Amino acid sequence: MVITRKNIGKHEMIGLFSKVSDSGRKVAEGIIIDETKNTFLMRTKAGDKRILKKGKTFVLDVDGRIELCGDSICFRPEDRLKKVKLR
Repeated sequence: MVITRKNIGKHEMIGLFSKVSDSGRKVAEGIIIDETKNTFLMRTKAGDKRILKKGKTFVLDVDGRIELCGDSICFRPEDRLKKVKLR
């Protein structure tokens, strides 16, 4: 399945490059290397960082620039298929 704006919420995030911001302030940028229900583990230039999903905005460079609200994906990765609604 190709990642698009429409299906990004149901897609695997591990391996994607992401920039993370909190209220417009840049928090981190790097490659997502692991995911739990409430966090992403990202490999950044400064080392590995665990980032809370809640309250953050993730900008992914897939099919153009996609902004994803962390609150909308606060599920276990395997449960996102059932719970995330596609727009």
